[in-house]
Amino acid sequence: MRVVLVALNARYIHSNLAIRYLKNNCQVPGVEIAIREYSINEHPDDIAGDVLALEPDVAGFSCYIWNIELVRRVARRVKLISPRTVVVFGGPEVSFDPAQELAANPAVDMVVYGEGEETFRELVLSLKDGREDYNSVAGLAWRGVRGPRVNPPRELLPLEKIKPPYQSPADIPEDKIVYYETSRGCPFRCAYCLSSLTPGVRYLPLERVRQEIAALVAAGVEQVKLVDRTFNCHRQRALEIMKYIVSLGGNTRFHFEAAGDLFDQEMLDFLTQEVPAGLFELEIGVQSTNPAVLERVGRRTDFVVFAEAVSRLRRAGNIHLHLDLIAGLPGEDVSSCYRSFDDVYRFRPHFLQPGFLKLLKGSSLREWAEEYGYKYVDEPPYEVLASKWLPYWEMRQLKKVEEVVEKIYNSGLFAFTLEYLLTLFSSPSAMYRQMVALWEERNFFHKKPGAKDLFNFLYSFGLAYGGREEVLAELLSLDWVAAGMRGALPFIRQEEEGKILRDEEFISYRLPELTPLSPRERGKTAVVVPVGAATVAWLMGGDWYVREGLELRLKGQKEGLVIFFRTKKHPVTGRLQGVVVPRP
Repeated sequence: MRVVLVALNARYIHSNLAIRYLKNNCQVPGVEIAIREYSINEHPDDIAGDVLALEPDVAGFSCYIWNIELVRRVARRVKLISPRTVVVFGGPEVSFDPAQELAANPAVDMVVYGEGEETFRELVLSLKDGREDYNSVAGLAWRGVRGPRVNPPRELLPLEKIKPPYQSPADIPEDKIVYYETSRGCPFRCAYCLSSLTPGVRYLPLERVRQEIAALVAAGVEQVKLVDRTFNCHRQRALEIMKYIVSLGGNTRFHFEAAGDLFDQEMLDFLTQEVPAGLFELEIGVQSTNPAVLERVGRRTDFVVFAEAVSRLRRAGNIHLHLDLIAGLPGEDVSSCYRSFDDVYRFRPHFLQPGFLKLLKGSSLREWAEEYGYKYVDEPPYEVLASKWLPYWEMRQLKKVEEVVEKIYNSGLFAFTLEYLLTLFSSPSAMYRQMVALWEERNFFHKKPGAKDLFNFLYSFGLAYGGREEVLAELLSLDWVAAGMRGALPFIRQEEEGKILRDEEFISYRLPELTPLSPRERGKTAVVVPVGAATVAWLMGGDWYVREGLELRLKGQKEGLVIFFRTKKHPVTGRLQGVVVPRP
């Protein structure tokens, strides 16, 4: 008997954790299990053809909001060409109304709902033995003679009884992000989240976690994303795991989802003082900074503790910070949305995601949709278009701001320039709302601007709102070079690099790290950008530039040179690092 487990991931670089759990927990004699992964950008005919070439007796599909429509198209093709193949769906997108999925999609024979490791194993055993009565398989919905049948749910297993997804090096996906978990469940009961439906948090034994993490690091995995819903809900345990990762000394980056107000001083001391730069990434769900809004959805955050923790982490600069917001929560109008945006922006996270509420199947908010006046698309991803607090056209405007933030802020290209532009506006949200107007004028919502388009856009934008031409041009020049761009922009003031890099007295005094190199080698290593008195004054007016890897080696100098080193990249941002020195 041949089983194929299929995952359609959001991007090629992603991998699927669920199908690896299913495979390793379904080791049945006489059953051959293969896994196949694709991206949602591939054609359903190509995916179906690849699956059918394996001549599966059972084809299992992992279903999420981002892939369900494509999964259904692939499943229909598989069933049409091979009616004997038993098509099984599983995953969060089909777990909360499995009977409806069976009724609406004749190509689907069965749905595994809830946690599927044991359910799928029992199902495979039943199919292998030729049994046609599946009543004894808890957690299974199936197509009976009189229509869909939904068996009772399965009791949750202790995690130590579930076999790991990566039992051998062959299980670890190559050249992809590897997903891993040390726990299941969440201590919060947020009404918008599916994790609120499963009570409690279950943890893997620490020794097993250590062994499995060590195996991933030893395999040279580039990035591991932990899918624990709130990794630091058990503070001491989380700290032990993080310390163990650091002790391994590998180059594998680890991404954690955490609650910002659950960091205590011991953990903050460790994170800011002992974690090598670039090793950890923290994704923190803020959702809103309006306490009344969070209370409506069952989420409570101590913003005093949160602000202290996130500020300290950002000042340390060694950990990539990703902060999330959700627009459309009950009770939040457009003014509150922008206040939340401004509150979060002031922390200068490396990535700021202004997301939008989705009424997921099974979530409490979906049940309250009528009461809260929600207008939402009744197809994946079920995104809210309006509420009684947030009219449609204001939500549309927020979507436009989100796109500009994604292209301008989250690109990481404009760390120097954006700090200056902010001084021209009353708030970050005011700045980005004005950017939307110019973005529309340039028709950027309908065509994809390239890097040069974005630099020219900010130059024009800054001039239009009172920015000094010289400062704008020079800060954009610094950003252009720091981002590793080649060539020149129209407003970049060129400098004779060769002359400066051949000045031995200047090099030995101001840039001793370049002394051993020949002038030719220096030209390959360093990039020289001149800056005028106004820009020097701006750089010296605060310490924000330190976070971006820029060191000042001048005092009271009217003009200067910024020397970027191509061989020195910031371990968190990836931008070139450099020094500011007086002109020779």
